[in-house]
Amino acid sequence: MTDPSQMTIEQMNIIFPIKMVEIDWGSLRGRKQGKRSGGMVVGGMADVTIQGKKRYVDWGSTYGLTDKTEIMEVGSLQGVEILAYRQARTAGWNHDDAMCYVYEQNEG
Repeated sequence: MTDPSQMTIEQMNIIFPIKMVEIDWGSLRGRKQGKRSGGMVVGGMADVTIQGKKRYVDWGSTYGLTDKTEIMEVGSLQGVEILAYRQARTAGWNHDDAMCYVYEQNEG
């Protein structure tokens, strides 16, 4: 197998370009604060923090993952872990070997 640490960002972006997905969470326009019914407020109180369009990395289609567990594993990686995973996948390693590589890199 190829040594993942030799993979450059350019190689990673060519072999596995990061794919994004955009989700429109809507806006507060048209949504009411709710109405009072029998002394209680009833209706759709919307979470303001998720309003509008947000972009997320689509880990499944970026790396060709179909198993939800694998997608969740990759989605939980942070910082240098993502870099190590991308290096391993670019070097031709499968998902399981790439995850082992990530954990080995973080032990030291």
